[in-house]
Amino acid sequence: DAEKARAELQQLKASSASPSSPAEVVDAQKNDGLEAMLREEIGSMLKEVSTFRTRLSDSSVDSMMKEVEETGIPSRGTEESMQILATSDNRISCLLAEAQLMGQPDDEQNSEVKSHVSGVRQGYAQLLGENAQLRKSINSLFRNALIQAASLEEAHAQEGGNKIAATREAISNTLRRFRPNQQ
Repeated sequence: DAEKARAELQQLKASSASPSSPAEVVDAQKNDGLEAMLREEIGSMLKEVSTFRTRLSDSSVDSMMKEVEETGIPSRGTEESMQILATSDNRISCLLAEAQLMGQPDDEQNSEVKSHVSGVRQGYAQLLGENAQLRKSINSLFRNALIQAASLEEAHAQEGGNKIAATREAISNTLRRFRPNQQ
């Protein structure tokens, strides 16, 4: 859709390269105004997407674990990890709602600008929404691993084994080192 808009702009520029009549002059000015509005809207949209991506990155388990570690408060283990995962999921859910709103066309836009930009806006919203859903899925995998490790630890604690404590520590370390690909 962005390529289509650029191609149409190029055609408009080419057709208005040398206006010979007053009507062509008016059309050329209209096209220049449309191009300026498109540039402004796309620039605004890209800032919106960049802000969204930053906020999504800040909602990752990795970022939140770093925040907790920076406080210097000793870790409480599984309980704290589960709280971090829940907080991350809540933030991501809010961002998913924002992504859906981002995909809706702006009613205040010029109809020509809206027709060019709406497809791009919807594409970005869908991409960002899918990214957020993937992060929630990763959180779910970590949550399941923590629950499984805690139940194994409890079972072995009754048997007096230390292997589960080592497994739990390994899972906690994995959570601390987890770094999703920054996109």
